[in-house]
Amino acid sequence: MTYKGILRSGESYSEVIPELQIINEATFERAQQLMSERINKCKDSTTPLSTKGQSLFSRNIFCGHCGARLVLTTNGKRSVTNETGEVTIVPKLRYICYNKTRHHDCDGQTGYTVPKLDGIVEQIVLRLFERLQDTPPDKLITNEIQSKQDTARAILAGAEKAFAKHQKEYETYKAEVIKAIQGKSKFNADVLNELLTASKAAMDAAEAEIHHRNKELTDSSQAYSEAQHNLKELLTWADLFRNSSMASKRMIMSQLVKAVRVRRDYELEIDFNIAYEQYCMGF
Repeated sequence: MTYKGILRSGESYSEVIPELQIINEATFERAQQLMSERINKCKDSTTPLSTKGQSLFSRNIFCGHCGARLVLTTNGKRSVTNETGEVTIVPKLRYICYNKTRHHDCDGQTGYTVPKLDGIVEQIVLRLFERLQDTPPDKLITNEIQSKQDTARAILAGAEKAFAKHQKEYETYKAEVIKAIQGKSKFNADVLNELLTASKAAMDAAEAEIHHRNKELTDSSQAYSEAQHNLKELLTWADLFRNSSMASKRMIMSQLVKAVRVRRDYELEIDFNIAYEQYCMGF
């Protein structure tokens, strides 16, 4: 708890002490989530169990024909020449379809070369990041949130106006009922009671609408804040990705991409994680 600046004594916890805080609450919770996802028991997780390795994907790449996960294997060795002319011998890596290698039903190809497939996806992601960097942030955050807020505000204004109207009517009828009881009103008491009841019901309905729309505005404001946070995270990755190590790229891809499905001839279908999907749609 001291990471968050909170001291513990038995079952008691202190308030956050800024001087002791190492990381904020959101970062701590994200780290906890990553820890829970990076275990073998978490079958649906796309977070890599390890950041070590020479491939871009480990748990979020699948066969586009049968849906089985593609697993990493070696197939001989190859020579790689770096920028200084130094030649290094490295293993030939391939993604292979689990079902295909186990002779289960699959009409796709057995494997895909890692450098080729990773290179294709990396170029797609780089172009996506470049587009994000070239677009003003305000235009990237979906208009849907703003539209919902505008609608909620308009309905809220109408509900507040209706509430004020029915409240005034209610007070008028209530005063008239008192007069009727005193024999000073020209209106029938039963009619007045009906009007009073109807006015109270309309006032309660308007009040409920006000509460509902206020909550909707609060929720949409929170959604807007989350969208801003997700966009900021994406733009940070965009700055880092091109020159990152393979370990960093693997972690970025595991957070950005929910699944990559590969078909024959390296035909790709990429599903982005829902938090970032709105920025990647149509790309």
